[in-house]
Amino acid sequence: MKYLKYLIFFVAFLSITAFKIQITNPNLRPFRLYIENFNAAEGKNVYSYVVSNLKLLPNFELSSSKDGVDFELSMGVEGDTFNAFVTNIKNGETYTFKLKHYNTDVVSNANLLSDKIYEKITQTKGFFTTNIVFSMNWKGIRQIFLTDITGKAFKKLTNNKGDSIAPKISHNRRYVVYTQYLTGAGTALRLIDLETLEDKLLYSSKEINLAGGFEKDDKSVLFVAFDGKVSKVYELFFTDNNKKNELYRTRARVVTPVTTFDNGKIAFVSDEYGSPQVFLLNKSDKKITKISQNPAYITSPSFTIHGTHYAYIGQSNGSRNIFITSLDGADFVVLTHGSKNYEDPIWLSNERFILTYTIKDNASKVILIDIPTQQNIQLFSVPAKINYMSAN
Repeated sequence: MKYLKYLIFFVAFLSITAFKIQITNPNLRPFRLYIENFNAAEGKNVYSYVVSNLKLLPNFELSSSKDGVDFELSMGVEGDTFNAFVTNIKNGETYTFKLKHYNTDVVSNANLLSDKIYEKITQTKGFFTTNIVFSMNWKGIRQIFLTDITGKAFKKLTNNKGDSIAPKISHNRRYVVYTQYLTGAGTALRLIDLETLEDKLLYSSKEINLAGGFEKDDKSVLFVAFDGKVSKVYELFFTDNNKKNELYRTRARVVTPVTTFDNGKIAFVSDEYGSPQVFLLNKSDKKITKISQNPAYITSPSFTIHGTHYAYIGQSNGSRNIFITSLDGADFVVLTHGSKNYEDPIWLSNERFILTYTIKDNASKVILIDIPTQQNIQLFSVPAKINYMSAN
């Protein structure tokens, strides 16, 4: 049996192999990166934002000296084009990245360039272009907000009279689905097109219709309708006249239906057998299988893009902590510890990092957790309680 001390992802130094889920020693040597004019990086521009992004990375060590580094990075402007040059010291090869019209959207361009640099050096997928959506109190009503992963580009997406909750963002980052409480009775499932900002109705009823995740092809969304007695899990095809298929019904409470990145299965949390646990639902025969082994309260499952492992929130010593495990339960670890209450873990497509948040004194901190080192990296904070968060 594999050793169960840490569940981490290991990238062999300067290897071209893809990131793989392994249990191994977390003491990884970081990539040492020399940045030209490193100490001059300041202001709201692409250069300073790229340096700020790279500083966040626990697997990078930035240097103002060329001594003993693995890569060199230089950046500059030529006309309306921003250029970045990454040199591999070991083989002398230089890689060039160009951003045209770089000043049109400084934050997005800086995040895009950060990903290109990260991917070239680590040979793994970047994550700075990740978008985050969340629900937060705004003048007494919960509204939906969108931001980049560093918290520099906030946008309020809704201005509804009733609370808007449970936002989920599509894998292609074009759509956001959410639940709106209606002023009379009942709830509505709504969809925002982030390209046009059109906010349209998908479905409404007097039930509680709680938005779930997008299936991996981004053509349908999952949701749960609860009438006070029965939970019904649906898949709604918003690209096909909002047709919906009932996948499962039960007298138990069901929440958080999400994709498992297996076309034939989804996952959700249910108290079907007592305390809330994670279940897989086979869409073809509508049979469920309990996959979580934790006897305590469980919520908010998030699966890796390869579907082999998932993260969730569980109770540990009176606090809500993040657990990660394989589907068969063989690999298992408590990722976070202490008295903080973590919420809504999101396993990023990079697969090395988990995004989450904590709440204290009516303020929320959005955190990136590096699985190999178990470091908590604060990305940004907001002066209100976040309710529900999603990212892609």
